[in-house]
Order: sequence, then C-alpha cells, then structure tokens
Amino acid sequence: FKGYYKNKLSDNGININLTRIKAFVNWCCEVKEILEKKPLIRFIKVPSKIPSYLTQSNIMQLQTLQWLQRHYMEAFSMYLETGMRLREPFKGRIDNDWFIIGSEDSKTGYGREVYLEDEHMKILLEMQSRMYESTSSFRTFTNRYSKVFKKAMMEIGRENLHFHNLRDTFAVMR
Repeated sequence: FKGYYKNKLSDNGININLTRIKAFVNWCCEVKEILEKKPLIRFIKVPSKIPSYLTQSNIMQLQTLQWLQRHYMEAFSMYLETGMRLREPFKGRIDNDWFIIGSEDSKTGYGREVYLEDEHMKILLEMQSRMYESTSSFRTFTNRYSKVFKKAMMEIGRENLHFHNLRDTFAVMR
C-alpha cells in the first residue's frame, strides 16, 4: 500500500488512509471476528511541522488593506484573539461573557469555553446575524471568511497562510 501510493500521495495522506485501514481491520477482528489476528500496520514517520502564523507586521498590513471591509477585519481579530476555529462562532452559545462550544460541535469531541471581550461579543453577534439572514448554505457562508482571509494574505505577500493560521497565531501568542 505504501509503495503504491508513495509518489501519488504525501506521507501524511498515506498515513490518513492507513488509519482508516487500521480501523477497518480492528472492526474485522473485534466486532465481526472475521480475522483472528490483527496484521501490524506501521505508519510512515513524518516530522512535526512548525505552525505557520501571522507576525505583528502581517497583522498591521492586514489592517491597512483598503478593500477589506470592517466586518471581516473585526472577525479576523476575534478569531486571532480567541483561537476559535472557522465554524465555531456559528455553532456555540453565549452564556454571559463566555462562548460555550459543546462537545458535539467541537472538532476534538471535547467541549470548551471561550472568554469574550465586549468587541468579540459584538462581532460574534453580527456574524451570527449575517448567517441567519443569508440565503447561502452554512458551508458556503462560513467559507467566505476563509476566502476573504486568503485573498488578504495573498495581497500582503503571505500566500502560504490559511485561515487556520489565525488559530496557530493565537496559540503562538499564548
């Protein structure tokens, strides 16, 4: 399997598929009892990647983009200062000064709470209001934030950065 896909997928891509194969083999052994012995599945060793993040200079450049609407700039600041994932502001609930993301809406399966400053609360409510008024699908609507961010990164010369790097920047600053 690894040899066949070596030049067709990245090592991470191969490992993702191996994880699925391993889960299927485990199911065959433990649930269906089709296999008596589990074959050993070894993953490709992949060095850890250092997270990409925005520098202070990048943040300042972002704030000077004339075409970037105030709404998106404030939304990016909220993501940067809270560490929320792209779709989390639309899935959680507000409880006083806290934004609660339930385990069912969390990528990791663990619920979490995010403290909201007044400016975060304002933009969060505006984002939710825009989504409810939108005729776009949930995915299309939320992807718009990612696309606008990507366009901004290309303009400031950081084409390698993606929306998730706002979360990485939050982690680095923490």
